[in-house]
Order: sequence, then C-alpha cells, then structure tokens
Amino acid sequence: RVYIQLLISHIHVIGARSYQGKNQPDGVLKGDRPYLMESFRDGKYIWMKVPEPKYSKRMLVAMEKIRKKLFDRNQNTCDVSCPSLISDGLGRWINGTWKPFSQELVNIKREPRDHEGMLWLYGDSVSKSFAEYLVTGPYHEICENVFKQCKVTYSWVYNIKNVESEDKLDGKDYDHKKVMREINKVCFRESRILPVLDNKRLDKHSVIILNWGIHFAAAVNFTNYKKLIDGFLETFLAKRKKSKFKGRIIWRTTTALFRERFPNPHKDVRRFLTFPRIILYNAYAMSAMCRAGVDVIDMYPMTDSFPPGTVSKRDPVHYERRAMESVEALLYHKYH
Repeated sequence: RVYIQLLISHIHVIGARSYQGKNQPDGVLKGDRPYLMESFRDGKYIWMKVPEPKYSKRMLVAMEKIRKKLFDRNQNTCDVSCPSLISDGLGRWINGTWKPFSQELVNIKREPRDHEGMLWLYGDSVSKSFAEYLVTGPYHEICENVFKQCKVTYSWVYNIKNVESEDKLDGKDYDHKKVMREINKVCFRESRILPVLDNKRLDKHSVIILNWGIHFAAAVNFTNYKKLIDGFLETFLAKRKKSKFKGRIIWRTTTALFRERFPNPHKDVRRFLTFPRIILYNAYAMSAMCRAGVDVIDMYPMTDSFPPGTVSKRDPVHYERRAMESVEALLYHKYH
C-alpha cells in the first residue's frame, strides 16, 4: 500500500505533465511492475502449521456468547442503506433493454417541473455525451418543457475551455483550490464575473448532475480525491443550511472502465487508471454522498454489464445511447 501511494505521488509531481495533470512521459515509472502477477518464490509451496488454540471450555463459552451478542445486534456488518439513492443500477440486460431489479420508475419520488429551473450536467465526456443524448433523444422534452434549459460544464480534472490546449505541458501539480473554485461558480455562483441574468441562476427548481470520475482516478491520488469530495460536501451543506443553495444535486457515479480496450494500456500515463481505483473512488464518493443526503444515481453496474461494452474495441470509457437511456427515462419520470 505504501509503495503504491509513493508511486502515485511520484508520477504526479515528476517530469512534464499537462494542464489536466496527465500525459507524463513514458519511462517516468520505469515500465510496468506487475508484482502481483508473478509467482512468489517461483511458485514453491509455503507450509505453515497452525497449532490448535489452548482455550479452556469456559473461555470458549464466553467467546461464543460475545459472538452471538454481536451478531444478533447487527446482522449486517456494513450499513449499506442509502435513503437518497434514486437508482442502484442493479438489473439485467434483456435483448438490449435494461430491466432493473427494483420497480424504480414506479416507486420514484416525483418532483415535477413545469418549464422551471435548469438541469445542469457537470463532468467529463461521459456527462457531455449523456447531455447530448438528453437533448436529441426520446426524452428531449426534459430540456425544453420540464426544465427551462439544460446546460453542460465539460470537465476533466479542471473545466475544459479548449480541448486542443488541454494537453499542453505545464509541469504543475494538482490544484485542489482550482477544482473547488470551478464547482463553486456553478453551484453557488461565487464569481464576480458571471452574469446574473435570471435565466442563468440556479433556483429551487434547478438540478445539478455531478460527477468527478475517471480523470481523477488517472491523475489525482486518493487522498486528494477524498479531500475534494469532503470539501465539496462541507461547502454544499453549509450553503444549503444558510439557504444560499436551494436547488438539488444528484451525484452520478462513474461508469465502468474497459481498460483492456486502451490501444496502449501499458503507457506510464495509464498506470493508475485501473479497475480497483475506479471502484475505490466510486465507493468513497457514493458513500459520502449518501451520508450527506445527496441524491445518487449509480451507473456503474448497468454500464459494467452492458453486453457490447463501450462504443468500440479501442475505446475504454465511452458508451452508446442505449447504455444510458434508462437513466434518461428515470430523470424524465421524476421531473415530468
């Protein structure tokens, strides 16, 4: 664990890196080191003799009482409840159609809008594609008659202004304050230069669908990601308590990664974009959002089980419309 954390810190500060905290030159980590893929001690057996415990019968009876007491008190060792969960993403694909296990469309808590508020999607290219699917798909009415309009903030680690310039090398480390400033401008309008026209404000009818996902797993260590999630929630809860934010936030979990579809998966820049890191970042963010009472839509399971996977055999992260259409329907039924 220590070795992995040192590697993550190492790649994030050494050598040239782009404005978005990635594209470090190959060789900075001296190639792949898949220790866990190698046989330990050339595959020789390791024999260990575990002696039987020398507990008295009285001690065993006492231990059994303690075990039963703990088990009876809490059947589940982990609290997996999330009252603010809109969709758990659990179900199955049947002939290309997503069938959730739960009756989420029937049981969903409706919050109808009548050409009110804004639906604002904040995130990476997956969020951007989802917004485009909303505008052009069968549920486009959500951006025309349900909400006043839909808007998108396209972001990797930082907001994207010009895609072509995002890979420009600057050698700088991750800037937590910059990420916080950018989300605060959208959620809480904390900027002197933003227009304050009525149609730009986020009122009580507005909804922000937020995700910080794959780019953070690739470019930011977990300590900083945790700091971002915790810092955002602290700000959000404080603003909501003071009625400085009256809209709603929905956390959209990160979609599944098909890492084997990278044309060049062994480049050093790809080192930390892995399944375990995606799952770890997803799990922490979702857990924190649930504890804070933020609405959550979990898209990881439905995309991970989508039969075709991503849009092509050389694309590890992007999905066609079908993979997300059930979430479009969910939002439409919730707010229509």
